[in-house]
Amino acid sequence: MSVPAGTVLVAHDLSLPAYGGDPVSHVRALCRQTGCREVWLKAHDGASAGVATVGSFEAQFHAAAPALAQGGLVVRAYGYNRFDDTAGEAARIRQALSVRGCSGYLFDAESPCSGRYVQARQVVSDVLSRMPGASLGHMPAPGQNYPPDYPWAAFAPCEFVAPMVYWLDWSQEPAAALKAAIRGCLQNAPRQRILPIGSLGAPAAQRQAFAAAAEVAACPGCAWWCADTGGPDLGLTHAAWAELAPADPTPAAPDLAASLAAANARLDAIRQAGGW
Repeated sequence: MSVPAGTVLVAHDLSLPAYGGDPVSHVRALCRQTGCREVWLKAHDGASAGVATVGSFEAQFHAAAPALAQGGLVVRAYGYNRFDDTAGEAARIRQALSVRGCSGYLFDAESPCSGRYVQARQVVSDVLSRMPGASLGHMPAPGQNYPPDYPWAAFAPCEFVAPMVYWLDWSQEPAAALKAAIRGCLQNAPRQRILPIGSLGAPAAQRQAFAAAAEVAACPGCAWWCADTGGPDLGLTHAAWAELAPADPTPAAPDLAASLAAANARLDAIRQAGGW
């Protein structure tokens, strides 16, 4: 398993009331509604298991990942990285990758990781030395611009980059925000495929514009933050996802190889033309 494709659902805290006490069933329902075949679940916080509303993120991941994978979904772990205890954090990542049904891991390296390039590199090297072939990605948070000390080079072994493009926070139009985020990825990680993360809580027209811009930009798909958006009323999340749903509520599995080949060809053309 390598680069994600299609529509991806990101979930944060499966113990929130939004999931009705049965997160696996609710996540499956959301994915059926949208034809989504992949889910990213939080698995830890730095070198700790992470404190969720109930229990830990680690425990949630260990419980949900096998069940979701058994239901036919691709499941990847992600963690909020800190890189202050490199051995402990690398161990948490390896543990997540070892969970039955886990197909990969994404680094969420935000402000706590500022200036910690050496530590980030140590964690990535540790994981790959003990688990060669592990599928890795990373999720930079660009804001108006990427932080100058984001550890791009440390994440060079990653197969893909998933920039968080939360245009509502920046008072930008979705397509303009995506274009800026992709430009930064092409400059800093030119060999990595780009699958952007958009705001599920944004108005429907803006989400549709974001998804369309991602397709034009040769992205193999987009991810959506996040399944928790409905707050205490999961119905809000269902409504938000229904607007993105295909006409067929039970679509056939996409031809991922063909989708990636087409996306790769479009992205190569963009790069040859000088990028964005």
